Amino acid sequence: MSSFAEASWPLPGGPEWAVSNGLQITTTDFYLWAVILGGILSFTMAWGIGANDVANAFATSVGAGSISLGWACVIASCMEFLGALLLGSRVTELVRKSIIDVSYFDPTTPEGAL
Repeated sequence: MSSFAEASWPLPGGPEWAVSNGLQITTTDFYLWAVILGGILSFTMAWGIGANDVANAFATSVGAGSISLGWACVIASCMEFLGALLLGSRVTELVRKSIIDVSYFDPTTPEGAL
């Protein structure tokens, strides 16, 4: 019977790991599909959220007949792209550094890892 530290997880051919000074994963090639799938889903979700915001912003202009639906789509596409390009790094920095202070979490203790 093998001990917990000698187990192979999750499937044969997957990453080998051992418990000595924390969790040590020797390869991440087995999980490349998860990274690619996560990127595709994140892009799709961001597209949907942006489309919802644009619909709220341009609905009154198109509804009043100030601009056509085609021009609203062109203007919205340009502005969404420029907003992501010019302000995306500031949003990422805010989410990464200002929302949660990661110094409170210590992954080496059972109470500190979430």
